[in-house]
Amino acid sequence: MLQARWIDPHEALADASRWQALAAGCANANVFFEHWAVEACQALPEGTGLQLLLVEHSDGQWAGLLPLMPWRAGGVTIGWQNWDQRVRALGDPLIVNGHETEVWQAMLAMLAQDGRQPTLRLSTLDEQGPVGRALLDILGDGRWPHRISRRLERAVLNRGPSATDYCATNIRGKVLKEYRRLKRRLADRGDLRVEQLAPGIAATGWTEQLLEMEAAGWKGRDGVAAACDPVLQACVHHLLDNAHRQGRLDFWRMTLDGAPLSMLACLENGQGQAFQYKISYDELHAASSPGVLLELEYLQALLDGDRLTKCDSCARPDHPMINRLWVDRMPVCSVVIGQPTLVGRGIVGLTALLDRRKAKSPTETATVPEMATS
Repeated sequence: MLQARWIDPHEALADASRWQALAAGCANANVFFEHWAVEACQALPEGTGLQLLLVEHSDGQWAGLLPLMPWRAGGVTIGWQNWDQRVRALGDPLIVNGHETEVWQAMLAMLAQDGRQPTLRLSTLDEQGPVGRALLDILGDGRWPHRISRRLERAVLNRGPSATDYCATNIRGKVLKEYRRLKRRLADRGDLRVEQLAPGIAATGWTEQLLEMEAAGWKGRDGVAAACDPVLQACVHHLLDNAHRQGRLDFWRMTLDGAPLSMLACLENGQGQAFQYKISYDELHAASSPGVLLELEYLQALLDGDRLTKCDSCARPDHPMINRLWVDRMPVCSVVIGQPTLVGRGIVGLTALLDRRKAKSPTETATVPEMATS
């Protein structure tokens, strides 16, 4: 028997053992909604109004958890939406493997009781993952008024062929030859190394290097680098420190004579899936493509290793660099769901009208709240 209830974020964060047990039992846990990630990100301005919808077994064990925040349109609160904050690249709730349908049903039934907020917006769902599929199957029976508000695809890397076979099939030989030449030229200029952050070394120094490199590049010039916002900067440090303590941070860097040329921070869910959270490179060495060279090192490690089965790029759908290297795509969608009432149906229709008015052109692909890989 499953039952849904609201739980205060502070109360839930104090119950780390059950939150972590829930994540460990997921078929494919969303790292951005795990205990250590929410704890790090709650200080962001988007943390204001954060609420957690919890689904429990009769014995008190957690079966599902969905972080929510008020959804506002035109300055008016019209419903709930999954927690939409700057460092989140995936919106799937945590749901125990095998209970996806029952948990979604309990969550929707709970939300249907809220007469003041008759709609639910769920953004950036993995459409082909077990959680996303279960929700779309429920919506397919026609009871819940809904619409798919966005659909897009972003690059993923799935383990399958060896790195050699993958590159031979998917990357032009001329391109690979050029990257090998660039790497040799860098090595001719000094001591070129590719390193991973070791478990016993603090993440702080590496994170500082990454943020400094990001701030020195185009993101700094545009004012969107994490270091431009002290709250976001502190959040990134907190997040990567937490991930490292949990054994969920895979941090890479390429250095020349000890100076970083490019860096890559990946978050892992402990179940074989990784998420590329941040990548940056020294623009003074842009001609040598150090960011691409580091991505190729990561590609080889994933495809030739046995630890990971998949990595989500967390990049925008049209990203020019990662799309050339990673050929697989993950469908991501956003869904608006209304209560099975006239009001719920009306608001779902109204949101479609608002989206059409906001669109700049009929063919424009709307962006999603995710990190744009440098």
